[in-house]
Amino acid sequence: MDNVKPWQIILMVLAVGALAFSIWKFVLTPKIKLPTEVYLVDVSNGELFIFDISGKAKGYYPERSPDSQNLVLMPVTKDENGKWFISGHSLPALQDVTGTTEAVINASTGEVRVDDSKSPRKFKK
Repeated sequence: MDNVKPWQIILMVLAVGALAFSIWKFVLTPKIKLPTEVYLVDVSNGELFIFDISGKAKGYYPERSPDSQNLVLMPVTKDENGKWFISGHSLPALQDVTGTTEAVINASTGEVRVDDSKSPRKFKK
């Protein structure tokens, strides 16, 4: 130990500190939980769906309706006032909808009329 220089001791202490931080950061901190479902609305009639996006399923919008196979399903969120809106980043895809958009109240804001009197139907690709 007589040949150990001060900078070598500092280097070892920093290495142990970096190892301890890495273990804490990547092993002991809580993991981010990704969503496994997304709400979709059929813009032709306002029917609400829950789309299972767990696993490898990807959503490209507008999504195909499981009933008509038309591209009419758009992702929606409900605001604090109980109004439903097409997600902002998906709003430009509204022009790619095949068929009618009767449930769309305001195409510029993305507000849609959602029939939430019955529970949403679940589907998976």
